[in-house]
Amino acid sequence: MGLFEFFKRPAGPKSDEPSLKIAWINDGIRIEFMGELMEASPEGLLAAIHEAGAEDSVLGAYLAQLATENRCRLDRKGVTIPWRDLYKLQGSTEHVGAINLLGLPTQGPLRPVLDSTGTLSGGDFELAVVAWTDGNQRVQLERLDGAVATVAGKPQLLSAAAWETVSELSAFRARGDGERTQHAQELAWGRIRRIADRAGALYASPYLETTLVLTPDALRLPLAKEETPFGRVLTVSPTFEGAPSGWLNAFDGFNSVQPHYDLTRGSGRVRVVISDPVRKVLSAIKREMPSRRVAGAKAEKLIHNPFAFLGDVAHDVLREDEFEADRAEAGSVAAVFSIVSRMDHGRINTIDLSVTEHYGDGSAQTHRKAFKTQEELDAFLAALRSALEQDREQFPWDEYDLTVDAESTIQLERGLQLAHLWRTQPAERIEFDDIYELDGYSGRIEGIGAAKPIYVPVFQKEKKEGEDDDGWLPSDLTPMVKVILQGHEGQVLIPLTKEWVDQFDAQVADAEQRSITEVQSDSLPTSITTQHARTLVDGFKSMLGAQSQVRSDGLSQQRKQKGARQTLLVKMNFHGVDYLEERRASLALSADWQAEIPRCQRPGIELKKHQRYGIAWFQHLVSRGVTECRGALLADDMGLGKTLQLLSVLAWYYEGNPNASPSIIFAPKSLLENWVNESHKFFNDSFPEMLVLYGDELMDRKQPLGLIDSQLRDKGIVDLLKPSWVGTAKVIVTTYEMLTSYEFSLAKQPFAFLICDEAQRIKTPGTLVTLAAKKLKADFRIACTGTPVENSLADLWCLFDLVQPGLLGGLEGFGKTYRRPIECETEEQKEALQRLQAAIIPQTLRRTKVDIADELPKKYFAVKKVAQAALEFKLLPGDDERLEIPLAEHQRVLYKGGLKKLQDAMSESDGRKRARLSFGALHLMKAVCAEPYCLPGAKFLVDKAGWDTHLANSPKLSWLLNRLAEVKAVGEKAIVFTEIREVQAALHYFLKESFGLRPYIINGDSQGRQSYIDKFSAKPGFDVIILSTLAAGAGLNVTAANHVFHFTRAWNPSKETQATDRAFRIGQERDVYVYCPTVVADDFSTFEIRLDQLLKRKAGLAGATLDDGGLTSMLNGAGKDATFRDLVDDGGVGDDVPKRYLTMDDVDRMDGEAFEVFCCLMWSKRGFQASVTQKRGGDGGIDVVALKGQDGELLQCKSSKSAKIGWDAIKEVTAGAACYQSQYRDTRFRRLAVTNQRFTPSACGQAVANQVELIDRPRLEELLGGHPITNYDFDEALRE
Repeated sequence: MGLFEFFKRPAGPKSDEPSLKIAWINDGIRIEFMGELMEASPEGLLAAIHEAGAEDSVLGAYLAQLATENRCRLDRKGVTIPWRDLYKLQGSTEHVGAINLLGLPTQGPLRPVLDSTGTLSGGDFELAVVAWTDGNQRVQLERLDGAVATVAGKPQLLSAAAWETVSELSAFRARGDGERTQHAQELAWGRIRRIADRAGALYASPYLETTLVLTPDALRLPLAKEETPFGRVLTVSPTFEGAPSGWLNAFDGFNSVQPHYDLTRGSGRVRVVISDPVRKVLSAIKREMPSRRVAGAKAEKLIHNPFAFLGDVAHDVLREDEFEADRAEAGSVAAVFSIVSRMDHGRINTIDLSVTEHYGDGSAQTHRKAFKTQEELDAFLAALRSALEQDREQFPWDEYDLTVDAESTIQLERGLQLAHLWRTQPAERIEFDDIYELDGYSGRIEGIGAAKPIYVPVFQKEKKEGEDDDGWLPSDLTPMVKVILQGHEGQVLIPLTKEWVDQFDAQVADAEQRSITEVQSDSLPTSITTQHARTLVDGFKSMLGAQSQVRSDGLSQQRKQKGARQTLLVKMNFHGVDYLEERRASLALSADWQAEIPRCQRPGIELKKHQRYGIAWFQHLVSRGVTECRGALLADDMGLGKTLQLLSVLAWYYEGNPNASPSIIFAPKSLLENWVNESHKFFNDSFPEMLVLYGDELMDRKQPLGLIDSQLRDKGIVDLLKPSWVGTAKVIVTTYEMLTSYEFSLAKQPFAFLICDEAQRIKTPGTLVTLAAKKLKADFRIACTGTPVENSLADLWCLFDLVQPGLLGGLEGFGKTYRRPIECETEEQKEALQRLQAAIIPQTLRRTKVDIADELPKKYFAVKKVAQAALEFKLLPGDDERLEIPLAEHQRVLYKGGLKKLQDAMSESDGRKRARLSFGALHLMKAVCAEPYCLPGAKFLVDKAGWDTHLANSPKLSWLLNRLAEVKAVGEKAIVFTEIREVQAALHYFLKESFGLRPYIINGDSQGRQSYIDKFSAKPGFDVIILSTLAAGAGLNVTAANHVFHFTRAWNPSKETQATDRAFRIGQERDVYVYCPTVVADDFSTFEIRLDQLLKRKAGLAGATLDDGGLTSMLNGAGKDATFRDLVDDGGVGDDVPKRYLTMDDVDRMDGEAFEVFCCLMWSKRGFQASVTQKRGGDGGIDVVALKGQDGELLQCKSSKSAKIGWDAIKEVTAGAACYQSQYRDTRFRRLAVTNQRFTPSACGQAVANQVELIDRPRLEELLGGHPITNYDFDEALRE
């Protein structure tokens, strides 16, 4: 018996009458069970509704989802959804339909009227809502239950701000005596006033009306750079929403942060009252930044990452996205540098500093400046060394603020090597024709330490007048050493002497006798291993011995035969084909590879061939050492066992290196449990000790506040891990959030391996988490993701910048050179792509399910025409083959209504309103095809005519139930995918009624979702689980199911494939059957037909390759989701949706924001890379930035109804240009003012004086004629 019938209904047939008791209480919406659950859990709730009617079942299933996601409070007697959570659900597009199941009243226009007694300085001060108004007149509330007010017998929901005002006032009235101080009451009033103003509240007394108190609970930290006579200065300007104009002056007027600041606003006064969390952040700025100027390591750390510097208080006061946006306004968010040489014939001509600046919008620019003298290079290296010793985040050099990270140490070592070579190289150019080298010498060099050069013995012959150049050995030889620096172009020659050879020989012999591992010589830029030094000396001596033999035989003897000159010039051109081929050969796994399986692997575990290869591949790369290989990209398709391969490598490594540093794995929160479970499943207790640094384990390892040095506490540095936080653990698993919160503790800990699972998290250059990952000291770095490229090849660049910094050059040059395979049109672009593939192949492991087809069962797709009776199953359906479900007449009526809404939307003149309405119409048509009783804005109910009528009107649901009956007959399991919440709940009801199931519903990435998968998998026989397509992106293994139903389709074929691969992956023992039921009509193309065609076309394009290889498919990436234009273009959703070109009449109706979007789209059509600037407290005078190569245009856009435009646009674009010119130093910008009207004569004169080009109405109309824009283009741009 169901939960609700158990306590309320009499025995007998099921009733479809609602039996849930829904009440509105102060805490939220309360759904009473009228009794107690056996267990207060989502499973207990699902068990209780097993015998319930349709309405209760659907609502109960939705409540179980909310409980699973911690969006409600579940106890044995009922469910409470707090009002705050309810308003969040209302604002979520994912829940906008399902929220109707709660039967909420509509939101009304009620606004509170506030009054007070006493004053803020007195302990008797009180606040209350004394009346309500609907905006026109006062209204009488009959009752107020939480957020539901009853007026004239009708309930209405308060706005979120109105409810929050009432809630805050209730808490204020209940405050204790300790909170009745003036400061505490001012803080409370400032917070309440801010919320009340948002609710449109009125104030009954002049005292409240005029008592303005601001209590900022969040700060922004805009940064500004300025050049001063003392160097470049970075200034921070803390501010907050609604800050008065004199706030900064008031803040600067005191040496310490004050409890409050009194300022003027207009003709009145305003008080800014500082809360404790805000005070701590402001105090850190006061303490570390005199005059708010950033100077010194501590201040840099605060600006670099306040969340690690200040701990939890920073998370309370600063929003990470806002902080990154403010940081980006100051220019580049990171300036990554490298030291590179330009060589010619064995000499260093110049040494350059190459700097790549990354900006907040994801773009980058690379600059290269030569060190003019050796002394300038030495000064730079000294500054870099000092920055590293002081643990700086950055250090200034010329106009750059260079980022200091883990790679900086390597750059220092290489810089010192180059500086030594620059000083000791020959004074004159040496021809390589005069250089002799032992044949095959370089091939014997192995085991060189990190970042050390390769030394090769060579000789320069002494030229004598008339001497034959063709001899095999000259009459006299000068010993030299050829130095090959890893990752640098060319080689450098250092002249030595024969005496040096003898001295070095003695030094090496002494080292060998005393078992010293390294030998140091002032003539070489670095120390050298004793073993390699012996080889070097022997090389010199063998050739010197040969010379002596030639002399003893007499130089006058006739040579019998010309010998080939013995040379072996190793080409180190980093981007050259020769070097890439040599590097690829060096890192390639031999044909007779054998994986070393760790001893701790459990008996009976049979690894697949591709997994054994993957383990051997990693073992080979790790063995090459950090000189040749810093890391790798594991890009296997989803479901091929990436986690097992990496755990095997870790187990193997620690079995051979038990005293090595620990390794760290970063993963999304939902995957932490998966890493632990996999280690237990495949390995015994001898597997290296694993620590999950999350939750209680993290709190146990956090340094107690009392044990943190008082100086650090005073500076606000309180989020640190204990010095011995690692303990005996060898494998640490934690979240990406740990990277930013505990960056300083993690950066000090050496790691053997750094593994980034689902590495898309670090694919954006310059973000806090990406920069923090690059600061970690790790011997070997692994980026692990099945989708290394999503929308842009820049994703790939960022991943390789972690695993092998510098391999792909700078991001700016990379973006200009390479295109995705799908975008390659010219031979030059195709050749560039082949060079890119050659560069990444040695450190990229990519296998798809096609590559290992012999290790997996088959995957079949169901197809059927409407007229066919039986399903057909095909490995690869044709473009016109699909699983067709005929549209019901009930659906046809609803669908035509959706088409009418779409056509009406397209005739709407307001662009933003048109975009919103058309998007809503599409979602309505999608819902009609899926389940016509789950329409947006409507509450789900079974058809009043009964079950049979309902299924007849919902043919896709009817087909699903029939097919699942066949799956049940063979005792197999199924997954049903849909992201629509109310459809999920409806499916739960029909599956319960048809098969007696209690299917789990999984949305999002909650950490406990794996437990539901495990229960589903463990249950014998037939069962069904309902998953959101969006929840299926990572980490879910549902191989217990071999039938996959896409009840509603994803908007991207890659995401749909990822969802299918929850079942089709390693561990699947049966063939997998995929069903994509598609509702079709005989007289028009439905939404689902169009989406099916679109997904197939996108999948075909993504799979298009130059070489039919998985690597090229990977580089094509996942691509973007289907767009509105994709779906409606060419009449794609049934009837011809009006498609037309914009005219100046359309432009005239645009508001300012829409006009900016229009201009951005116009300049994109003209071949520019254009973007609308983000508006954060103003746009700085620039609305659109348009780039084309080294040229750019800065636009100030003025949309107006007036016939004439003044010169404000000229002033604004002139003032704003400097900021963007400083960001894009190498770009030649033109300044433009654009309007849909004409400029006044005065404005034209100012434009000439300020070198601003004017684009007025005639010119704009000309551009629109030459680059037409459709309403589809414009509406899509507005949505984005």
